[in-house]
Amino acid sequence: VLAVAQNYLPAEGFIQLVPVNGPYLISKSLVLHDNGNQNGLADYAETITVDMHLENVGNDDSGNIQLQVRTDDPYLTINNGTAQINAINSHDLYTKVDAFTFTVAPNVPAFHNATVELNLFYNDENHSISTIIPLHAPILSIGEVKVDDSTLGNQNGRLDFNESAYLKFDLH
Repeated sequence: VLAVAQNYLPAEGFIQLVPVNGPYLISKSLVLHDNGNQNGLADYAETITVDMHLENVGNDDSGNIQLQVRTDDPYLTINNGTAQINAINSHDLYTKVDAFTFTVAPNVPAFHNATVELNLFYNDENHSISTIIPLHAPILSIGEVKVDDSTLGNQNGRLDFNESAYLKFDLH
């Protein structure tokens, strides 16, 4: 849908059309369980187990569902990307605990968004859902750097030619 008006920026959006007959599954949410600091976020170098909440918004029950998870993201590795899900009744919610697992690369940049494709196979149909999983990493900065040459140098607080010293700094 595109809305335009004079002296305004155009607004663009999407409308999801659901078939009148048959099952139609949507992903309501993904719940992340991390093995690291247990904060529910996909942080660098963590392995994540995902619970998947599905809803059948169609007018018919689905058959049994096979889930296949894929990504081309270089910072995300799918460890267990397949699951069997029981049939979901029409207009019903279902939670698949431990639907899939993935590992976040240790070198992921901060604020990186990984695109993951959730492919659902049911009733001889393939339904693909694209979702974004935010990946987290620290942003480090170095504070004031001090030269400590009190034990190895001439104690003037500067690094001189042929002198050994310790560098002290705060990492933020």
